[in-house]
Amino acid sequence: MVIGCDRDPLIDRQIELVRMMGHKEMQVVTHFQEGGYHGIEIIDPVKRKVLLVDIKKICLVVRIRQHSEYSYGVCRAVYHY
Repeated sequence: MVIGCDRDPLIDRQIELVRMMGHKEMQVVTHFQEGGYHGIEIIDPVKRKVLLVDIKKICLVVRIRQHSEYSYGVCRAVYHY
């Protein structure tokens, strides 16, 4: 997950990171917004709640995918020692 906003000094690098990850066919979730600044989620409770809901959604999707992969034996070889 890459998080950024238009007044964040690192926004250009964040966008470039997302592009590079896309070219490498990596899965990436972005959370870009207008009118914010670096660390706004710490100060603004509304933006913090939106971010936390997005993070929870991602965690839920990852858990569902992991469960289905384990059910079909896809990941067993990866974690086999």
